[in-house]
Order: sequence, then C-alpha cells, then structure tokens
Amino acid sequence: MDWMRTLYSRMQYRVRAGAEWSEAFTSLWGILAGDSMSPAFFDAYISDFKPPTTESDIIIGDTPIGNMELADDIVEITSTNPKRPDLTHAQEKLTYTEHDYCHNQAFLELNGSKQSGHIIIEQVNDFRYGGVIFSSDPRPKHLFERNYRTRAAQARSALYSVFATEAFVGTLSVHDGITMYYARVDPYLVHGFEAVIDIDAESLKLLEDVQLEFIRRLLDLNPRCAIAPLFVETGILPIRHRRLILALRYAKYTLSLPDRHYAKKAYLDAIVLYKAGKRCWVRDLETALTKLPDFPVITDITQMESSGGISALVDEVHDSCAQYLHKQLQSSRLPLFNNPHRSLNFANPKSFLRKKKYLHTIFVPAHRRAVSKLLTSDHGLAIEQYRRVRRRDGSAIPVDERWCRYCNSPTESEVHALFLCIGDEAFPDIVTRRQQFYNDISRILPSFSVDRCLRNPSRSIHFLLDTPDLAPAFGKYVFDVLAMFPGFPKASDS
Repeated sequence: MDWMRTLYSRMQYRVRAGAEWSEAFTSLWGILAGDSMSPAFFDAYISDFKPPTTESDIIIGDTPIGNMELADDIVEITSTNPKRPDLTHAQEKLTYTEHDYCHNQAFLELNGSKQSGHIIIEQVNDFRYGGVIFSSDPRPKHLFERNYRTRAAQARSALYSVFATEAFVGTLSVHDGITMYYARVDPYLVHGFEAVIDIDAESLKLLEDVQLEFIRRLLDLNPRCAIAPLFVETGILPIRHRRLILALRYAKYTLSLPDRHYAKKAYLDAIVLYKAGKRCWVRDLETALTKLPDFPVITDITQMESSGGISALVDEVHDSCAQYLHKQLQSSRLPLFNNPHRSLNFANPKSFLRKKKYLHTIFVPAHRRAVSKLLTSDHGLAIEQYRRVRRRDGSAIPVDERWCRYCNSPTESEVHALFLCIGDEAFPDIVTRRQQFYNDISRILPSFSVDRCLRNPSRSIHFLLDTPDLAPAFGKYVFDVLAMFPGFPKASDS
C-alpha cells in the first residue's frame, strides 16, 4: 500500500466558486469527507477482507454470499431458524473480522459505539444498509414501509428548505425551482429504486404527495387543482412512472454486467425465482407495471431476460404515462388543455412532457401564477367555483347556469371573462382593460389580428402564450382580469 500512502501525503485540494479557484492546500486528515475517492480507497485497502464461507451463507445462483462491503459499512449475513437460531457461524465470522483481520492483518479498530458485533444477541425489526431500511415487523403493510416514510419526510424537509430561500432571494422562478427540485427533493423521492419496487399504493402515495406539494407551491396552485397539468406544464415526470423507469433501466444495466458480477447474479436469480412462482424483485416489477393508473403495462418474463425487451418496456411506461395524462386533460374542468387547442403531441411523450415557454417568458411572478391558475381552472370564475356547489335539492348546477356576475351571461368561463364579458354600467373597467390589451399586442405584433381572439379564443390563448413577445402582455392582462373576478360569484337563482 505504499502507493496509497504516497497519494495521501502528496494530495492537494482547490475550492472552486464559479470560475474562480482557491490556492492549493493540503488535507492533514487524508482524503476529505465527501470526496468520491474516499470509499473507493477504503474498499481497495480492505480488498483482502475474506470472511470464511459457511453453509449458512445466502446462495445467489451458485455463489454463496455471507458479507457485503459498502466502503466502511460492512454487513455479515447468516441465515438461521428463527425459532431455534444457531449463531455458531455468525460467531465464526465475527472472530475472523475482529481478531484475525482487523487486529492482526489490517491494523484497524472496530468502533464499539457504531457496530453491533459486540452485542451477544439483539433482535431488531428494522435494519438499514446502503441507505435502505428493511423491516421484519409484521405490523407494517410492506417490507419497506418505514423506508418510504423516512424518505418522504426527508423530501418534505428539503421542500421546505427550498421554499424558505424565497425569504432571502424573492419568488423562485420556475426554472430555478425545477433545478432545485431535481437537486434537493428528487434524490430522496427516487432513492432506493434499485431495491424498492412500488407495489404498495399507500407507501407510494407518501412520495407522490411530496412531489405534488412541491409543484403546486412552485406554481402557486391550491391542493384542489387538477393533477395532470402540474406535470404537463413543468415537464416533471410523475414519481410513480419515474421510479419504475429507473428500476427497469437498472435491470437493463445488470444484464450488461459481466457474469461474475453479484448484481447480475442477483437479477438472474430473481428471474429463476419468478419462473418457480416465488416472490422476488422481478415479480414486484411486474406487479408495479400492471398497477400503472388507467393504462397498465402487461409484460412477459421473456422481455425481462433481454436488454431489448427491457428497453421496449421503458417505452411502454412512457406511453402509459402519456396516455394517463392525456386522459386526465380531457376533463371538462380543463377546456384550455384540450388537444386541438394546445397542440400537444401525446404520441411522443418526451415532446409534450417539457416545461412550457410562458413559464420563463412571463417574468413577473404574479402574472405567471395568474396564467397557471387560468389554465388549470384554479380561479374564482363561476364555471369552476360552482362545480362544487349544489342546489337545495342536491343537484349540480349546470354549466349554462353559472351566470356571469357582471353581464348576466349564462356562463362565467375563462374565455368569457377574457374576451366576451361586456361588464355593466357600474363596472365598465373590463371592457376598457380589454381594449388596452388589444392596443398593446397590436403595437407589439402588428400582424396579429385582434378579431382572432373572438373567432377562436381558445387557440388564441395558446398562441399568445407561445409567442415570447406577446406572453408578458397577456400575462399582465390575465392577472388584471382575474383580479376583477374575486371571491365567490353570485349564487344561481335556483
């Protein structure tokens, strides 16, 4: 190990901040904590750590596995009868680890406060390894329930930290918010996808709730808003589909590994267990695919045995996600998202699941939020507010009886408020503001005909949003109009 000592003694660090670099300095404590080489060097140092193989080791394929090392996080495995446990083999491994290897060979000392080898017998219901929490407690509904709760709590804490920065930097832009999401929140939501497949709906909902809360806060939408627009507008993939796609890609990765690699052995062993009708990782993967909302993916074990078959499954999950979101957008609650008006290409999931232009071309946060509320029906117009109101006899109020509060039009809708409402004698401001808006866009883009807003208002809305020069003016107009329709509209006469 002379090369390692030489490396430690001569290693220097520099700190970079943007394009600037600090002076070189030497770490007196070896490799600094957090350096990506630290665990690799430790694994290299203990490369001769070879605990004895025993008949109680776990067999994967034809390979006995009785220990695993993740840097200095070492676990030794012994299978026993839970009713009559025999720890002879466990003691044999502990003796080798502490006395033969650490004391006599590697000159290491076990940390008594952090390791459990010195405890005579301790039975625990939860165990953490590699960051994943396993549970043998019969009370939870799922083997990894505590892991889900822990990761969801960490993700929510990161969410609060992200939005706490607004007290210092002002309102986060959508671009910066999404960047912070992938840097601080998403790692907790996807953590453990290689081991934990989402087959329990209640546990998965813990992660989904955090993701939805983040996007809603970023767009300033309330918890009652429709879900599909959150993903279509920001380009963020629903966490259920994202974790499943990552798991499939990991399965594909294991097939590309050499035959001697433990990950490949474990995956091939899971396929053998699947064919034998046993519970295994591959069966959980199949279950998760069939539980995708509205458009399940049906797989065959032969697809899981080849890289091409797994790639096809990844494409099917993308398609399932696209069809699911497309179905949700067809709701009567979201008239501005109907496909003819929005020009969304759901045949190509990667093309429609992307951040929309207006989220960065409308610079004023209040105006951007107003547009998001308009598109997602998260506003005070009667067409949305009376959706949850019932008449005295319990019946729903028809759309054509959700009257405009100013001009008594049968329906106070988004299009009506923006382009059709004529106000009344006591409130002529909306007509004046509309004419001012028409003058603004005619000055910015003379080729745009304001008559287009009357002939095809829904398509005009999206044209205005997709045109960078017009989007800011339209965002201000939407903000002003929605401010003219505050609170709860007047009740229906019936």
